[in-house]
This record gives sequence, C-alpha cells and structure tokens, in this order.
Amino acid sequence: EYTWEVVAYDNGKRISPSFNESTFTVVDPTAPASAPIGDPFRTITHTSYMESFAFSPDSQILAVGDDYDGAVRLWNLSNGSLLRTLQGADDHVPSLAFSPDGQTLAMAQYFNPPQVWRVSDGTSLRTLEPEPVQRLAFSPDGNILAGVSEGGTIYIWQTSDWTLLRSMEMGGTQSMAFSPDGNILATGDRAGEVTLWNVADGTELSAFERIGFSTNCLAFSPDGR
Repeated sequence: EYTWEVVAYDNGKRISPSFNESTFTVVDPTAPASAPIGDPFRTITHTSYMESFAFSPDSQILAVGDDYDGAVRLWNLSNGSLLRTLQGADDHVPSLAFSPDGQTLAMAQYFNPPQVWRVSDGTSLRTLEPEPVQRLAFSPDGNILAGVSEGGTIYIWQTSDWTLLRSMEMGGTQSMAFSPDGNILATGDRAGEVTLWNVADGTELSAFERIGFSTNCLAFSPDGR
C-alpha cells in the first residue's frame, strides 16, 4: 500500500496540491513572480495512488480520484478531515470536474460510463450513457457537461436532466476547455490540432494548424479572444 500526500498552501489566493513527487500550484496572477508560496497549512494523507483531483469552486473541498478502486474521496481543506467517499465502479478515475456552483461532481472512469454525484450528501445522481470518457468539463454557467471518449467522441449533456444533447467526432482528443461565455468548446488532439466547436449545435467553427505534439491542456483567456 502506498501513501501519497496532498499539500495545500494558502497565501491570499494561492492554493496548491502536490502528489507523488510533483507540486501543482494555482497562483495569484497579480502577485509578483518572486512572491513566496508560504508554509503548508494543511497536509492530507491519502492512502492510495491518486490519478485525478479537483478543487471545489470555493477551494474548500479537494476531490481525489483513485487509480485502483474507483473511489473519490472528498477532503475538507479547512481541517484536513475526510468528508465522504464516493464509490464508483472498480475502475480508474482519470478525470473529475465540479459544477460551477460546487453542488455536483462529475467523475470519469476508464471502463465504465461517467457518473455525477451530489456533493452535499454523496448521493449518486446519474450514470451518463453511452460510453466511458477520459475528460470532463462543465460550462461556466453549469448548464452543460462535456466529456470526451478514448476514441475521440465528444459528448454534450444538459445538466438540468442529464439528457445527451449531441455528440461530435474528433479522433484522439486529449484536452478541452469552454470559452468564458460557454458558447465555444475547444478540443485538442494527440497530433496537436485544436478545434473550436459551436456548443449550441455541435458544428465545427475552425481548426488550428497541427503543431506535431499532443495538446494536453487548453485554456481560454478571460475575454475569450
């Protein structure tokens, strides 16, 4: 059994988790580059290999997905206590996403369809068909959940009733991000191509030239330009 640690830092607007031998830091973009991160204010011992994690929008909860047993553990960052465990299928958990209001957590699984949970009491709300996905993202208004499968099919669900609205095909999608207004979904594939999609009807708006490297992360500027 392995023990990994999640270390969170608080210095104004800075909170950072670390696991394995890497530290991931969410920094305040207004702070000077030389500003110290500060001392750890909370260390959480997580007794298994962590495959994914996500902060709640208010940064009070850290959701950690396991690599072995399909469990997602919700940690209270104010005191380091375990709030609850969400038990999915006996599967890997490659991606987690909180809804913008922090009330819902979406969980991806390698071999089983994604699940959505109510954060407040750990109730399983829905299993989303039709197939497993590797990445998940909520639109900024929380009305849409997007997921992408290993084969590159992009799924768009309506969160009011979790109806599947549409799907789009883009082979080997590795990453995705919503524009700030939620109208555009950007996806990046293993060959480095980035495609912009119209969320309302699923049409392709434009594609950027391939760069020859896998696109592992995408982010829009705050103005969406």
